[in-house]
Amino acid sequence: MRKPEKVRFELRTNQNLSRQNLQRAYGSLGVKEPEIVNDVPVIGALIRGLKCIVRKCIRWYVMPNWGKQREYNQIVANMAEDYDRMHTLLMEENDILRSHIEQLQIQVTQLNAKLGMRSIFELNADRAPRIIQLVSSLNFGDAVGNDALAIKHMLEGAGYATAIFTFAIHPKIKEENVYTIDLLPELTEEDIIIYHYASEDGFQGLIEETTAKVVLRYHNVTPPEFFHGYDEKAETITRKGLTEIKDMKDAIDYGMVVSEFNKKDLIAMGYQCPISVIPILIPFKDYERQPDEDVISRYSDGKTNIVFVGRIVPNKKFEDVIACFTAYKEKYDPTARLFLVGNYQETDTYYQYLQEYIKKCGVKDVIFPGHIAFNAILAYYKIADLFLCMSEHEGFCVPLVEAMFFETPIVAYASTAIPGTLGGSGVLVETKEPEMVAETMNQVMQDTEYRSEILKKQNERLKDFAYESIRGQILDEIEKVQQSKIDKVRNQNGEEKAD
Repeated sequence: MRKPEKVRFELRTNQNLSRQNLQRAYGSLGVKEPEIVNDVPVIGALIRGLKCIVRKCIRWYVMPNWGKQREYNQIVANMAEDYDRMHTLLMEENDILRSHIEQLQIQVTQLNAKLGMRSIFELNADRAPRIIQLVSSLNFGDAVGNDALAIKHMLEGAGYATAIFTFAIHPKIKEENVYTIDLLPELTEEDIIIYHYASEDGFQGLIEETTAKVVLRYHNVTPPEFFHGYDEKAETITRKGLTEIKDMKDAIDYGMVVSEFNKKDLIAMGYQCPISVIPILIPFKDYERQPDEDVISRYSDGKTNIVFVGRIVPNKKFEDVIACFTAYKEKYDPTARLFLVGNYQETDTYYQYLQEYIKKCGVKDVIFPGHIAFNAILAYYKIADLFLCMSEHEGFCVPLVEAMFFETPIVAYASTAIPGTLGGSGVLVETKEPEMVAETMNQVMQDTEYRSEILKKQNERLKDFAYESIRGQILDEIEKVQQSKIDKVRNQNGEEKAD
């Protein structure tokens, strides 16, 4: 009898299948193998042959239909091949499937958000004023976004119905009452908008048309010329941003800027609304978290650690920090290290320029930690012996306050909002001549009495940024806005007229 061809993925082997069928046949047909005593050798041989024939006949009778067996096995094999093809297809189409799933998740999130909006704004409409914060994007670790989140938490604690609306939310931000702008409810004249502005954002139409009271939280716009040759997109956005903020001057009811420098900027643009200066709200409790022990243990070896913290962008002038560090390292401290702590992409033109600049200077021990966790940032502040800032444009500069908190002496170039933020503390330099800045750095590092005096003034200045102090100023400003009477009437051109 022809044996069946071997096929993959059989549920049972042919041998086992046949043996089981044969055993069942013996039981049902009452057939047993004859027990014959082989007394005579020839007869014994014949009997053994007869036994073999009988056994084969029995097996032939009870064997399964091999054609059907082969068909069954082929079906199973085809199913396995289909499975393999489907698996391959799913792997190839994984991105599409993931996209569909993400879209469904977004729809669910939006539905939940709409339900949440009802509970916050519709069901709490009697808790006027509702305070809406507008920010172009809510990014993880961004100073503007952090300010908006800190204000939200503070307002919630004060009992206000409040939420943040934005065009984009960083995936790491898991916050309640944070929504995309398409979920913004209808606003009334009783509502208050805190409008965070740092660049072109697409809110201009809303701001010019709303009947709500608008408070501008101005963080300043980086001049576009800083990005020329490095980032064409950023150059375009900032140029449009400067035009946009000027055009909105008649739609803003109050200014709540983060620095005197920003206030002067708005006045120069023609703003005539009341403008108060209230620094960024910094939740200092966050800075009391456990810092990254690996960073601390790795760099607490007695060598001098110079630190600057900020986004790797041209206006921060990292190349000037590197130049001053090079002069200091060559003349005063050959073992010193420089840590430039900030996010970047290796494909960024400015970052690539900095790498070439480091090679040109021939300096070593310049370290870019890159995108790191918050506790790692805290660790770099902890190990810092000196904070060196050569930035040429800042609307406030939160890292200066952070350096004060960690009792790190500051040497900074006197530009834009930096003198105002330091408020007479730290060391301001009026030049960027590397040798002169390096001399100042060495004095801070070597003169113990001078260093102590710097830290004393920084600690005094830090008190001005105390959370409760800034919280009280913001709440007072909101109460002032709430009690004011501003009647907005729009003409057909969307221009505002006061009754």
